[in-house]
Amino acid sequence: MEARVARLETHIEYIRRDLDEVLVDVKSIKSRMAYFAGAGVVLLGIFAWIANNRFDQLVELLAK
Repeated sequence: MEARVARLETHIEYIRRDLDEVLVDVKSIKSRMAYFAGAGVVLLGIFAWIANNRFDQLVELLAK
């Protein structure tokens, strides 16, 4: 009976170790997603700014 309990404890230790590795991977993925989201917001802001500047030039050309 003790051998079976020892095997179960060993399996649980391996499962716990694997779950810890998965949690580290999930945190890494979350941080990457946050960086990409931030970069996307910055790029979107730059494109919006450029479009706004070009829109003003287009309105000026059409108003002449």
